[in-house]
Parts: sequence; C-alpha cells; structure tokens
Amino acid sequence: MPFCDWKDENWKTLIYSIKRGKCILMLGPEAAAREIDGEMQPLTSVLAQQLAPEIPERVKTQIDCRDLQQVLQNLPGEDYGGSDLSQKVAAFYDQHKESTTALHRDLAALPFKLAITTTPDNMFPKALEECEKSPQIGWYNFRGGAQANPSVGENPLVFYLYGHPGEPDSLLLTENDLLDFLVSLISRNPELQASIRKEFKDKENSFLFLGFGFKQWYLRILLHALQDGNPKRHRSFALEPMQAYQESANITDIHRNVFFFKRSDYRIQIFKQDFHEFARELRERYGECAGQISTQQAEQDKAKVFISYATEDKEFAHKLYQNMEDAGLNPWRDRENLRGGDNWEEVIAQVIGNADYFVLLQSRALENRKKSIVFQELHEALKQQKRFKPGSKFIIPTKIDDCSLLENLKHIHSIDLSGKKDMMPFIKNIKRDFEKRKNQ
Repeated sequence: MPFCDWKDENWKTLIYSIKRGKCILMLGPEAAAREIDGEMQPLTSVLAQQLAPEIPERVKTQIDCRDLQQVLQNLPGEDYGGSDLSQKVAAFYDQHKESTTALHRDLAALPFKLAITTTPDNMFPKALEECEKSPQIGWYNFRGGAQANPSVGENPLVFYLYGHPGEPDSLLLTENDLLDFLVSLISRNPELQASIRKEFKDKENSFLFLGFGFKQWYLRILLHALQDGNPKRHRSFALEPMQAYQESANITDIHRNVFFFKRSDYRIQIFKQDFHEFARELRERYGECAGQISTQQAEQDKAKVFISYATEDKEFAHKLYQNMEDAGLNPWRDRENLRGGDNWEEVIAQVIGNADYFVLLQSRALENRKKSIVFQELHEALKQQKRFKPGSKFIIPTKIDDCSLLENLKHIHSIDLSGKKDMMPFIKNIKRDFEKRKNQ
C-alpha cells in the first residue's frame, strides 16, 4: 500500500519546519467541516446536498451530489446565472462565519505564517482570532477583478486561493470555473500575488496538506503551476480522510497518484488519518519539543552528507564519518544510522533525497563488484542530481585507493584521497560549498 504511517522522524521533520516558519498550511475542502447527526461533514458537501434537489433527476444519477463543483455546474441555467451562484455560496458561508472547530484551534495555536485555503469559510481566521492573533486576509481573483495584495510577515496570512466570499465574483464555483482558474494561473493572467508565488517557489518551504483531495486529477497541474517547476528539498505531508478513499471505485488510480506525489519532485507523503486526532497530537508534540528546537535546528543547519561504500571499505568509511561529524557536518552511513526493522529501500531513498551531498567511495573492491547495494544507492543519487541547479555539487566521487572511476561518473570531478591521512581539506571544501549554497 502506498499510503504512509506516521513515524517519530516524520513528526520531528514537520515540527522543525513549522518552528522555522518554513511550512505552509494547505487547507482543503475536507478540513472545513461541521458535525451533523454525529458525523463530521465538509461544508462544501453540506451546501452541495442542499442544492442537489434542484438538479433534474436524470442528471443527478450521473454526478456526485456531494461534490459542490459538480452540483453548481449542473444547476438549471435558467434559474442560476454566475452572480446568482456567487451570492448563494457567499450567503451560505456567511451563516457560518462565527464557526470554527477544535481542528482549526489546534492549528491556530501553531506558528504558521501562511495558510492557503481552497474553501470560502472563516474557520481558520476565526480560530486565529480566538488565539489572540490578528490574521491578514488575501485572495486570488482568477477573473481579474479586485484582489488583495498581502505580505507574508509577522501576522499570519490566510490566503483564499479559490476566491473570497467578501468579493463574490472572485469565487471559483463550477467545474468550468476550475478550468478557467487553471488557465489564468498558468498564463499568469492575472498574476498570482508576488508574495504568495515567492513562498511556493522557495525550495526550503514544505507543506502540510489537510483534506486537499489528492485523488483529484487537477492537483498535479495546480501544484506544478504554483511551484513554477521548483523541486523541494524537504518532504511535505498530506492527510486525507480514510472514508473518501475507501469509497472510491478507482482505487488503482488513487494508489498510482499517491505513489506519484511521493516519488516526484513534490516529495509529498500521503497519510490516511483523522484530522482532529492528528492536529491535537501535532499541537501536543510541538509543545513538548519547543525546548528542544534550538538543538534540532543546529543539527538541521549542518550539511547532510550520505556516504556510500563497499563493505570492504567500512573502516575508511567509518573514519571519514567520524572526521565529518567532528568537523560539524551531519554524515550518514548505513551501519551508523540504520535501525533494526527499518525498510532499507524506503529509508535510503528518503535519506539520499534529503542529503546535501552524496560521497561515493570508489575503490578496487567496488571496481571488482558485479552487483552491489552501492550501485542502487548511486542510481538514486543520479536521480537526485537532476534536481539540483546546473553546476551544483551533489555527487562527489572519491577515490580511496588505486582504482578506476566508474564509467557513469567520469563526467563529474572526482576527489583523490588515496594514500592521504588528512581528510580535513576535503571536508572543509564541502563546508565552504555548503555555506556558499545557503547564501545564494
């Protein structure tokens, strides 16, 4: 199954990103819900079911009457024009403008500087106000009308990507609107506000998606347009309601979609979990870790170096590991960092994906190998190399004895440590390059 399980390492990564102000909260339609008959139902679904009786019976059998965009798309045209729909949706959300939930209160207690929402509810701003925070409000108007020009700063910004009810003509309502929205976003007509685009393009930012709907076909297009093709250095996390996936008939397509987002440049791991339980635990863990963040930040600010080596070269690898650690780098090698029970392939892919440098120890032992785990690690590193800016150092071939370079690495400048006892010049070069990279 491609869905992931929460581990301590995931919590640490997410909490660290939030603490640094480098995590963007992404609230989808499933996140804004209210309790009806003992069950939490998204407001979009509540409104859709209120309007669905107005759709002809022959049409209702062909659509999902809990999907607001589908319902609004198929309301009788003679009864509803564009302004009629906008006003009706705005009026519905106005009835709930004083409502919020425990989910939103738990999230509001955390220092998110930017929250993107795709529904016109007031739940997160209301929760921020209850936490005595003063939220800024901004929105995108894909039709080119009035829109705010917010800045991401000290006060948290809640940005309505699909329009704001205070400007009803900005609302994305129907499936046709969605297509027009994507065209406007991609063509930059109108342009998404510079402050928002900058946050999406920042390769250091990660995302926390709640109920965003990763089973939807258009999410790849939307995220590609928002990130402007910039790959992320750090993992992002997405939570989706279990029921929505269990009830879907296209489970194979969903699994393929989940796998795509996990392995692609988006680096999004998708989990099936109760939102309220997750938000409550996140708030608790954040409070527990608050005193440890400075130590974690010091660790995270060190260059992460993956050391790949043949088993015969483990003594040299261990010495290099110790020298790097003593010099203030954050090295990784399997014998030092893998734990019993870890899924090797998954852990290695994640670690190489998070690494700043990949040091491959080339030796006669490796040269004589026909098969080796090292080659699989190198294959993963070559994929990661493509995500770095041209000219950037990532893979560092390093000779440790009299051997030939691997054929597929001859185009990359190599380092010769054979016969050298002092590794510090090599290590200092990595540190200098990393400092230069951070300042670019």
